[in-house]
Amino acid sequence: MRCEMCGRETELYRAIIEGSQLTVCNSCAKYGKITGRFTEAAAETRDNRKEAKKISDEPLESVVSNFGEILKKKREELGMTHKDFAAKIAEKESVLRKLETGSVKPTLERARQLERMLGIRLVEELKDEPIENQKSSSAVTLGDVVKIKIRKKG
Repeated sequence: MRCEMCGRETELYRAIIEGSQLTVCNSCAKYGKITGRFTEAAAETRDNRKEAKKISDEPLESVVSNFGEILKKKREELGMTHKDFAAKIAEKESVLRKLETGSVKPTLERARQLERMLGIRLVEELKDEPIENQKSSSAVTLGDVVKIKIRKKG
């Protein structure tokens, strides 16, 4: 399956983004709230055109947003250079620099490996929080415009 926002074929999540429930990749999920992991069900609809979808109850995990800062802080605590630290975590020095700046985000598996190797926390469990419809009293809707136009005519 593909992400409904960017089209990437990867592991997908169900997320509420700007009031719409979408099936998106981990990168696009940051624009909303993740509500569950997406899996394809084996069953198909009667007319065989759409596949049934379901949300699994597995706990969702994500790499923490400040993983680069945490990684850099750990390297500095150990008093290591980029070269030495990269060798310790079995990574190229250029990749380590990108990880520390946040321009590259590790996979969940790689983040877990780094957690075990360095004794730091890089993976967090995402909590399923209820979504509240927030309506701003100052926002004008299309219905409000119609009411205003009718009042002006009448």
